[in-house]
Amino acid sequence: MGVLTLPGVLFRGLPAPDTRPGHRLSRCCRSLGSHFAPRHAGALVITVPIFPVILRRPKPLLAAQFTLPTKTQLDLPLVLGAVVFGAGWGLAGFCPGPALAALASGSPSVILFVVAMILGQWLVSRFEAP
Repeated sequence: MGVLTLPGVLFRGLPAPDTRPGHRLSRCCRSLGSHFAPRHAGALVITVPIFPVILRRPKPLLAAQFTLPTKTQLDLPLVLGAVVFGAGWGLAGFCPGPALAALASGSPSVILFVVAMILGQWLVSRFEAP
């Protein structure tokens, strides 16, 4: 399913500066726009019924096994991660998928965001218990 994400993100224009949430937020907290709800609803309409079907397969097409979360409880690292993710999205205007797609633009701000995102992931991995 991840292989279809990048073309979908590019096709729907999410990496474009005028559709990214951060640009909307930085302009006096304007509304995110009515175009975001249908995009996310469309993703759910496809994902919700297909995900259980995919999980019935013995393994993914391009991996040896499925890797699904095992935690069932909310904990501080999960909540803090969600806060950092939301703050990054609101301030920079990107979540990880569209940020990677926007790398094709060559924009220095996009490159800086992706480098910071990768550095943050690496730093978290240094503090996590094995």
